[in-house]
Amino acid sequence: MLVFRELKENLLESSCLALGVFDGVHLGHQKVILNAVKKAQELGNTSAVVTFSKHPRFVISKSNPDIITSIEERLELFENLGVQAAVVLDFDEKLASMTAKEYLKNILIGCLNAKSITIGYNHKFGQQSCKLRQPDSCTKYFDKNEGKQSCKLRQPDSCTKYFDKNEGKQSCKLRQPDSCTKYFDKNEDNKPGNGKFLENYSKKHGYEVSIISPVKIDSHVVSSSVIRKFILKGDVETAAKFLGRSFKIKGTVIHGQHLGRTLGFPTANLLLPDDLIIPLNGVYSGLVKIDAKVYHAVINIGKRPTIGDLKKDLVEAHILDFDEDIYGKIIEISFLERIRNEIKFNSLEELKIQIKKDCDFIK
Repeated sequence: MLVFRELKENLLESSCLALGVFDGVHLGHQKVILNAVKKAQELGNTSAVVTFSKHPRFVISKSNPDIITSIEERLELFENLGVQAAVVLDFDEKLASMTAKEYLKNILIGCLNAKSITIGYNHKFGQQSCKLRQPDSCTKYFDKNEGKQSCKLRQPDSCTKYFDKNEGKQSCKLRQPDSCTKYFDKNEDNKPGNGKFLENYSKKHGYEVSIISPVKIDSHVVSSSVIRKFILKGDVETAAKFLGRSFKIKGTVIHGQHLGRTLGFPTANLLLPDDLIIPLNGVYSGLVKIDAKVYHAVINIGKRPTIGDLKKDLVEAHILDFDEDIYGKIIEISFLERIRNEIKFNSLEELKIQIKKDCDFIK
């Protein structure tokens, strides 16, 4: 699979695109992507995914949701679904300020020559400007200033002045009344990008549009936000149903206090990205992939209260039937089931007995 991180005119000769963040690449996302792959096969074009290196919410609302899949894992999953090219955009202020019309014309058409565009039922793109609607009580009047006569807006009595108490200065500002409401600019250039928008411009630019309906499991719509809730509750089994595979994390094995080895149960401590979602504290059964081999493991997430509370949660895995030096290696952990809560034991001997029971349970 080709991966493009910079745009240029005619980057792809002709393409069938799937648009989205695709965090998790869950069953709903897979339905969108597979449709683009199918369209590419039918039309003889390049199947491509357009996604982002970081979540757009980080720029738009200055918040960053816990990520289910890193961009590296997403790219791997795209390729497994048959995607031929991935366009990874850096969602910055410039891209965030682009209107849907500009995004369509300059990127999807100008750079990628889209012949088919597939999106999810709730996908949106492009900035939509929000303006302030003046209330009816804000009336116009003529400025009788000598030399010219201009038309100004007279504020209603309900628009009152107040002092800005911002440190370092005291300015007098105008407080808008409740009757001054915001509205969305309905100018053609400022319409939001969605399925209807893409359909309206499809004939002009010569592409097909596919809008994929939601996937439902047990009355829940499959979505990244729902999956995050399951993971944070420790319900990794339900999360797996929605993802279409086990929830996985990748991290680098780092040195710890080596207390697990002292107890007879050595663990691999993981260094993980700060924005990666981590399941609820507790003990899990799972699989650990090291190079090309897969091993059963008992995974603990938490602060190890019996040994001494850590300030930050630690993810550590005791790998069954394994005793090799893997410090510095990147390993992959798949979570299968939450076995129990993290418990503070009265002694290290009690902890040792419980770990043995945990290992026996998953064998």
